Amino acid sequence: MRRYAIILSFLTFTAAAGTSTCGEAEPQSNGPAPTPITHALESVAQESTPKHDALTTTLDALEKVLGGRDAFAAIPALKYKFQVVAGGKVGAERSVLFDKAGKRARSESRGKEGEALAFAVDYGKAKTILRRDDVVQDGEAAQGSKDKLRRTLALDINYAVLPWRLRDKDLEVVDQGTVEFEQKSFRSLKATYAATAPDLAGDSFELLLDPASSLPIVLKVRFKSMRPEQQPLVFVLEEWVELKGVKFPTRLRGASQTIRFEDLASVPTIDPKLFDGL
Repeated sequence: MRRYAIILSFLTFTAAAGTSTCGEAEPQSNGPAPTPITHALESVAQESTPKHDALTTTLDALEKVLGGRDAFAAIPALKYKFQVVAGGKVGAERSVLFDKAGKRARSESRGKEGEALAFAVDYGKAKTILRRDDVVQDGEAAQGSKDKLRRTLALDINYAVLPWRLRDKDLEVVDQGTVEFEQKSFRSLKATYAATAPDLAGDSFELLLDPASSLPIVLKVRFKSMRPEQQPLVFVLEEWVELKGVKFPTRLRGASQTIRFEDLASVPTIDPKLFDGL
């Protein structure tokens, strides 16, 4: 597995209480020079039929840069340790298993009292199960915890595989063309989860494609619960790994916190006991 970092010294952040903010630059008069992503787009456009619109062409090029859909489909499941780091300390940590092929996911973490929490969801069956110190939690009292854990797990997974979800029916994706950010030009793709989408309905995620690396390198996040005057959370996807030919972000740096994916690995087979009860 190859690991590499992308140095973007031109990206700076101003920290605000609990949020990430960024300054917007005035549009530049000169257009950007040809870049790897531009060439990829041109290459795909030449291979495309007239039915290909601009968004489809952009998605084709993006997936090609990340390793290709066939390579991503060949990875049946992913596991990793999800961490949120602030002030040099790990504030949250969860072990995540995402069974792509089986449309299931599982997280393991510690509760406020140090108890072991094991949460699993079967998206196909729309069923969840929560174990606290290996005791199944049922009833109305447990439902609030299940709902919170399900959304948290959905976000953990979304940060890892968002570029591969941009064709999903639950996402409305808009190719916003070239935008200016921190005095640099980027290609912008804005994805918003539909009202019918489970867990993340109404949340939007904007990816800015970096012209130097050809990767989505800036992520702007706006949750449905945020007030209109609030600035989006901004993260730089500054570290990537290549797993079985597919690139995944493993460090997302924000103004006040950093999201890390540690020990990312492909899982060829899954112990059925991990999803007992679903």
